[in-house]
Amino acid sequence: MSSKQQKPTTRYTVTDWHTSNMVISKSGEKERDQSREIRQVSRLVRNETDVNTEWEQKENAIKLSQRVAEIEYWKNTLEKCLREIDTEISVLSEAKDVTEAATEAKTVPLDVAVECVTLRESRQGVDIVNDGVEEQLEREIRVIEQGKNQLQQRALEAFEKLCQLQERRQQLVLDLQDKNVAHVIDLQQLSLSDMSANISLKPDPRRVPKGSVVPEGWTSFSNDNKQSVEAAIRSSVALREAVQVLTSIDVTPQRRRTERRNWGDSKSDVFQITLNQTAIQLESQQSATDFAFRQRIHEMTIAKTELEWLKEKTEAEISQMEKDIDDLEMALRAKTNPLKLAHTRLENRTFRPNMELCRDEVQHGLIGDTNITLLVIN
Repeated sequence: MSSKQQKPTTRYTVTDWHTSNMVISKSGEKERDQSREIRQVSRLVRNETDVNTEWEQKENAIKLSQRVAEIEYWKNTLEKCLREIDTEISVLSEAKDVTEAATEAKTVPLDVAVECVTLRESRQGVDIVNDGVEEQLEREIRVIEQGKNQLQQRALEAFEKLCQLQERRQQLVLDLQDKNVAHVIDLQQLSLSDMSANISLKPDPRRVPKGSVVPEGWTSFSNDNKQSVEAAIRSSVALREAVQVLTSIDVTPQRRRTERRNWGDSKSDVFQITLNQTAIQLESQQSATDFAFRQRIHEMTIAKTELEWLKEKTEAEISQMEKDIDDLEMALRAKTNPLKLAHTRLENRTFRPNMELCRDEVQHGLIGDTNITLLVIN
């Protein structure tokens, strides 16, 4: 009869078995307690992170909304500045054209005054007089040339101011374009959520882009653009007022009123007084020149009338003198024959012979007659 075969391994007692089960039970319970603790902590962390994430998203959405509102404020401000500078450029361009037209309009009066001076240079002799007309013409030429030079200077200043306004406008347009792009981008970011389809992880999203600026620098940049545009517009308005003061003397009152409505009525009372004073000054000079011409023409008319009267009297005297000369010549010719008679008698009596050649009364009478006739002729 064969013996029972057993597996060659360690054999435990029932007590060991119960002990092992108890250890496993205790270990499982400990692990379960640790698992429950970990699950509680993870739930706490999850809830806390969910709340923080939601809060951060809402806070960032509020910041994005505020940023969008701030961009919209500066965008509207810059758009208003752009409209104002475009209006100013248009009005200043018109003022520049008016100035150039006024400068060109002074060419004809200047040519007329110079032609008057040139024509008066053709006077002859004592009529080349440095009179009041010449003085007023020279003064009028100086006034016109001075006004023309001032208008040319204002036109040049207007051109330079237009270039400056265009430069400021270009800077404003670039800033406005950047703000439009930033406005669109931030609006797009504001519309995104964690459920959007076009979101993804990006490499190194926390990097600082090259060229980034602080908010104070951003605000200062836009504010500087705004202030530079406003300063350029104020300077342009002052230049236009100076241009209008100069050109007001070359336009009609109706056109002055129209241009004042177009260019604005700031400081209208003082401005209108300046316009009137400038117009009166030029009109006064023109009136002075015209008065000098009228006065000189009157003097020339009186002198001409007097000279014509003297000429008439002189011609009459010459005619009378010529008649008297003719009478004298006739009288002289009338004395020739008596003188010939006396000479002939004296000559013929020299042929008397001897004692008959006597210096008698006849001889003395003939000699006396001859002397008297010669004396009358001489």
